[in-house]
Order: sequence, then C-alpha cells, then structure tokens
Amino acid sequence: MIELSLSRQAKKHQNFCFKLAISASLTLLTLQSYADVLPTDGIVTTGSAVISQTGNDMTVTQSSNQAVIDWQTFSIGSNSSVTFNQPSTSAVALNHVLGSDVSVIQGALNANGQVFLINPNGVLFTPSAQVNVGGIVASALNISTDDFLSGHYRFNGGSSKAVINQGNITAANGGTIALIAAKISNTGNLNATGGNVLLGAGSKVTLDLNGAVKLIVEKAAVRALIEQGGAIQADGGTVLLTAKAAGNLVSTVINNTGVIEAKTLATGEKGQILLLGDFDNDRVIVNGTLDASAVNGDGGFIETSAANVSVANTVHVTAAAMNGKSGTWLIDPTDITISASSCTGTNCIAANTIASTLSGGTDVSIATAGTGSDVGNITINAPIAWSSNMLTLTAHNNININADLTATGTGALALEYGQGSADGSGSTYTIANGTKVYIPSASNFTWKKGSAAAITNLVFNNNLLRFGDGAQASIDTLGQLKQPFYYEDSVDRTGWFKLTYSNYPLDLEVGLGGDGTSSWNRNGELHNTNNDLASKISNQVLEISGYKEGFGSIVSSVTVDFDSGDSVKISNKYTLGQTASFVKTDTSITNVGSATVSNVRLWVGTRDDYIAQNDSPTKFKGNLTASGFTPITIEDTQAKALLITENDDGVTGAAVLFYSTSAGADSSIDDCCDFTNATELDPRTSPISIDQDDGSYALFIRMTDLAVGQSNSMTWYYAAGPVANINDIVSQVAASAGTVPYVPAPAVTLPPSSIQRDAAIGQVQSIAGHVFNPLHTVNNIFNPSDFSENTNQAFSVGDLAVVEIDANDVGSSENDNTSDDSSSEFSINDENERDKNGFMQVFVVDGGIKMPAQQ
Repeated sequence: MIELSLSRQAKKHQNFCFKLAISASLTLLTLQSYADVLPTDGIVTTGSAVISQTGNDMTVTQSSNQAVIDWQTFSIGSNSSVTFNQPSTSAVALNHVLGSDVSVIQGALNANGQVFLINPNGVLFTPSAQVNVGGIVASALNISTDDFLSGHYRFNGGSSKAVINQGNITAANGGTIALIAAKISNTGNLNATGGNVLLGAGSKVTLDLNGAVKLIVEKAAVRALIEQGGAIQADGGTVLLTAKAAGNLVSTVINNTGVIEAKTLATGEKGQILLLGDFDNDRVIVNGTLDASAVNGDGGFIETSAANVSVANTVHVTAAAMNGKSGTWLIDPTDITISASSCTGTNCIAANTIASTLSGGTDVSIATAGTGSDVGNITINAPIAWSSNMLTLTAHNNININADLTATGTGALALEYGQGSADGSGSTYTIANGTKVYIPSASNFTWKKGSAAAITNLVFNNNLLRFGDGAQASIDTLGQLKQPFYYEDSVDRTGWFKLTYSNYPLDLEVGLGGDGTSSWNRNGELHNTNNDLASKISNQVLEISGYKEGFGSIVSSVTVDFDSGDSVKISNKYTLGQTASFVKTDTSITNVGSATVSNVRLWVGTRDDYIAQNDSPTKFKGNLTASGFTPITIEDTQAKALLITENDDGVTGAAVLFYSTSAGADSSIDDCCDFTNATELDPRTSPISIDQDDGSYALFIRMTDLAVGQSNSMTWYYAAGPVANINDIVSQVAASAGTVPYVPAPAVTLPPSSIQRDAAIGQVQSIAGHVFNPLHTVNNIFNPSDFSENTNQAFSVGDLAVVEIDANDVGSSENDNTSDDSSSEFSINDENERDKNGFMQVFVVDGGIKMPAQQ
C-alpha cells in the first residue's frame, strides 16, 4: 500500500497571480494489484438492475429508468472496465460509495445513459481513464436517494475532498459532464458536444439540467477551488466553472490555464463559457484559451465574473464569427482597472488584451458590480485602439477615462454608468484633460445613465435645441448636423418644431481650384451635401471627449477627394452648451493632399428653409452690432448674419439666427429647393431680404490658398427659438462670439415690425414689389390732402406708413417734404394686386416723405 497525496500550494508569481494546486489525500492500492480492480459489494437498493462480472469486466444491466446502487468501493483498474446497459439514454444510475476509499478510475467506464458517482472521499480519473457515457456526475458531495428519485439534484455535505480528472471523459451529444466537490482539478479532457461541462466547487450545489442556469453553488466551501489546466470542449453547449469560497480573505476559486472551447455548431447552436466566482471575496484568474467562436452562425458568449478578476496578458479569448454576428466576452468584477501591458494584482486587465480581442472579432463588455468597499468604478489608465466590434463599459458607479480610446473601422463604444441605481444619481463618466475619444461614425457611440434609462445615441439635445429626431445620432455620415429643431412651450404651442423642410440636414459646399481672382466665384471643382459630396468622402472620424449627456462638443472630420487629385480634410467642431439656444461651429479645411490647393471656398446653410409651421419664412441679411441684429440696407454690403422668421410681423412664431464671426464671411439667400440656389448667388448681388417665401440660404467664406498640411477656418453660429426670446438669443450669441459688445435684451431690431430709421430706406427697397395689407391713412404724419384719392392709401411696415405714388408726382414743401396735388392712378395687375410698374414706393418718417431710389 502507498499513499498518494496532492497538496495545495499557494506560490506567488512575479505578476502576483497565484498558482494553486488541488488538496486531496488519496489512499490507493499498489499499482500492480490496482490494474485489475473493480467495484465491490454492490447492492441495488432502488429500482431494478443486475450486476455481473466476467474476468476484469463488470456489467450493470439496468431495467428501470432510475436505479440506486450502494457500493463499498467503486474503482476501476487500468485493465478493467465497467459498463452500464440502461433502458434509454435518459435512464440514470446513482452509485453511492459507502466505504472510506477514494474512487480511482484508471480503466474504462461505459454507459448509454447517465451515471452518478458519489464518493465523499473523492474521485480520481487517472491519465489512463477512458469514460464514454451518455452523461456523468462525479461528486464528493452527497445526494439523498429521495432527492435523486424526485429529480431534485441537490448535493451537500461537509466533504473537503476533491474530484480530479487527468483522463478522458466523453459524454454523448447533448449529454452532461458534472464534477462537484469542494476542490476540482482538470488536466485531462472533458468533451460534451452540444451538451454541458459543469464544474461546481462549494459545500452545497444544485444541478438543474433543464434550467437556464444548470449548476448553482449555494453554499461556500473552505478553500473552494477549480483548477482547469486541461482541455474542455462543449461545442454548441455550455461550459460552466463556478465556485464559492468561505472566509473573509480574497481567495482564488477558479484558475484557468488550459483550453476551453464551446464553439458554435454548424447547425447554428451557440456555445457559452462561464467562469463565475462569488462577489464577496472570490477571485477568478483568466488565462489559457477561451473559445466560443463560430465558422458558420453567430459567435457565442464568454463570461468571467467574480469580486476579483485577473486577466493574464497571455490569455486568448474569442467569440468571433466568420460568417455571422460576433459574440461577447463579459468581464464582471467589482472594480476594474485597464492598465498597460503589465497587469499585476486583482481586478486588472491589459489594454492590449482588450484591443486584440476586439479587433479579433469579439465584442468586449466590462461591467462592475460594486460590493463592499468597492464602489463599482471602471478606470482606464492605458490607451486602447481597436478596429472592429463594440467595447461596452458598464459601471455600477463611475467611468474614469484617463487614456485615449480610439475606435476605427467598425469599432464602437458604449458608456453605461450609474447602473447601481435607476436614475444613476451621483454617477458620471469623466475624461481627463488632454485625453481623446475617437469613433469612426456617430452611430458607433451610445451612452446610458442609470439602469432604468434608455440607451442614447450621440444626440445633441439640451432641451432647447436638438439635431435629428432625438433617437438617432445628430451627425450624419457626411459629418454634418442633422435637421435642426427648437423647443417651444408657450400658450400657443408646445413641442419640438423643425427648422428645415422635410428632414433635411444643414448643408455644406466646398470648392477648390479655378480662377480665384474675385472673392466669390463658382470656378474650379465644387461639391455639396445636397448633391454629390457623399461620393467624395472617406475617413470619417469623430472626437467626442468634449461631449456629455446631450451637449458639449463634438469634432467631426472627413476627407474629401476631388477629381483633380486634391484632397482636403473638413473638420467641424460643434459646441452646444447645456443652456444655450445656439450651436457654435468651427469649420476648418486642411490640405491633406500632395500639392497646394487654391481658390478654397466654403458655404454652409440649408437647401430648403422651414420655420416651425411655415414653409415660407421671411429672410433678412444683416450683421450683429452693439444694437443687435441690424439688417443691411444696400445690396452690395457684407452681411455676416441671417435672420429667418416664421412670420413677418416680428412678434409671433419662431426665428433662426445664422451668423459668422469670420472676417471674410458673407451671406446669400434665394429660392428653394437646392443648396446651389443660394451658393450660386454672389452674396453682394443676392436679395437683402425675401418676405414670406420658400427659400434657401448660405453663409460663405473665401479662404486663403493652402499649402500641404496648412489649414484655414470659419466660425459660425446657428441659433433658434421663439421670436419672443430672439433678443436674448442674439445676446447669447454676441456674448459667445466676443466680436461685438454684449447687448442685453431687447437688443435686436426685427424687420419689418420695428425698423430702425437708419435702415428704413433700404428696408422699403428690399420689400418692393410685395403686397401689403391696407392700413388707414396715418394722421399727423403726412397730410392726406396732399395726395390724390388714388394714391394716399398707406400700407403697414411696422411703425412706418408706405404709399405708392407716381414718381413724377412727388414734390416737396418747405416744412414737411410732402408731395404736391398732382398724382396718377396706380395700376392693378392680373391677380388684382397692386402693381409697382410706373410707380415708386415711399414711406413716411418724422412727418415727411423719404424717397428711395426708383424701382
């Protein structure tokens, strides 16, 4: 007789990760005599079975679906075999070992059904063991006969002994291999295609093969441990390693250094690999290989969870799918730190491990639970760069990003924080100063605050302004802001109201080359978002470190490749304040080609305006001054601002302010419904206003020629709100721009309801040809007797009175500059409207007639 003892070792490596071995005391026969050993003293206590033996081969012929057999010993020598012939694959034989010897399986164990081997002294499958069964449960914990017969597979007891496999155990397709004990070791092979390989370490374990969770450790065991250094395969099925250790000290309960595979089957059944410790003090060490990949079909699921999770730098994890949807690796500790390539201590993972797993085709989800002194934070201290798949950071509390995150290609990022409460109150995500977060498109980022919240895309929405429908991302694939909306809550209406027609975004046009001797020109090559720009764009990148919860800043960059061979990068930095009624945009153009580019021009605006509920708003060109928005009065005047109002009374409805602080900026307005309608008009010859008509508008700038690597930029503001608030909004924009004095509300002059006298002449000129509502003659401003009956009808332009008279009939007096008595009748056109042909329009201010240029 000799005694074989496997003692537990707790030896630290340089990376402070523990290497633990199984503790078990096994008393064996001498190797020579053990070769012929078979189970002894078998008694069938429940059900029907006959035990027979021929030489070194024992056969148990079972005729009932369930049978219980008590044995004094149950071991199989290397030259021996035990075969269970059972009535069906679902038949189960429970084998209780009553003696004090370990069950040592060196030979063959065969069954067409299920075999339970229960030995509180431990079970050892040696390297020569060959087990081929429908399914097997090998346990050092006991199960009562009543529980067994009722199908309640509850294992418990005070045994601290081990179940060790060094051999080959194979279950039939769809079958289960379950090893249950306080300590479990596998350095052999466990195979259960389409079925389950379940390793549970604790002092009370429940097995439910028909449940969603097939094995649960309900009670911890002292020094519970699963050491997996062999090969486990359950393609299309589940591999579950779960343990729970008793005590208050951090204890390693699962250590995988081997290969675990649960690949997707050709018929589509996905596999899952679960390494689950307790969230008190348990520790899971993730090393070796975890493979839930798919050649055909979707990738599977991998989870490594415990209070403490340590991921070795050499681990290989994949749930990639060559021809399907990627699977996921979930890492779920209490706190976790993503560090540089050297990962030491608990709750850490190397950044390059995450990056290689993502780029290899597997989604990675890192979640924290937050128990005890650990608050559930995720901290990133090393940069991560990946080219495919989704990185999801789900924090019980906060996410701290202290190093760059760079997703390219099809890479995506999700930030979920405050998941420890419904509303996420008190939790946030922070991005350290100077740290950048890059994504390849706006649709590749989501965020969520609080467990009860919905997942939100990269949406600009501060409850005053919104871009897009509020559900999808606010920036399109061309890098432009989607359709703008403003929010109104008034006695007249409540809700979000759009500011362009249909679902049109804000537009952009860029031009290069050709004759650039004049500031505005249409020479060279031109592309805009309304037409063919999409076919010229590549390499979209968004930098979102300044964005948070619907506001902040987003930098969107795209490369535009011109037919000429020139290439430029267009970058838009969009900034929306938390309480601002405007978005500020810094648009830059950088030469990323190989030669100098000339005649660089940029237009921004919309192809088809729409204000709230009006598809024919009124548009004015002007500038922001110390007095607010001031309309221009002369056509050939620089206008760096546009005011678009829903109605023309200056009192009701909504308004949009479009403004640039750039020195050379100018604007143009025209009819709808193509952006080129506005861009093809020279700002110095386009109308200075259009009253109540569908149209398009643009801000324009001519930039300097750009050498390779050189940039130039334009800053512009897009603001909107109810007309009642437009004065305050103009003041907000002016204060933000810093190029004009801050002016407290009311600051803006809204044509045509309160026309400044300095601009009045030009204003009347700009509305020439439009029909005005009749207004009674205004007394004490001009003398009606000075006009003929047919010409003294006045029309409203705010606080002005407008009349149409023949130019030849306009005279003057010494005191009031009124007309003489002569006049001619005004004409009526085919639509029964007033016709200005042969007439001029004049208006009355300060008791006299001012005469604009003849139309």
